[in-house]
Amino acid sequence: MVKKHIIVFILILGLILFPCSSERIVSDNRQELIHLREAYSKTYLLPDGTYQYVAYAEDIHYYKNGEYEEIDNSIVDSELPGYSFTNRSNSM
Repeated sequence: MVKKHIIVFILILGLILFPCSSERIVSDNRQELIHLREAYSKTYLLPDGTYQYVAYAEDIHYYKNGEYEEIDNSIVDSELPGYSFTNRSNSM
């Protein structure tokens, strides 16, 4: 009986700490919860209501204007003097 109460408490706490947000990216029947992004991770809401946390060995986002943005390593012409090419977006 105590275990059930603990499980319910943890579930309610999870909903309070990680509420569903309108900031979502839908891909492969899962929704990325953008407000939970970190430099090296993504968190998804799965169709069954559970969460999936995916961690990477290196940064996949960079911090800009108070939010984590995707690093886009596409090669483009550089506007920086002395550089011919650069990646599209990054913190570097």
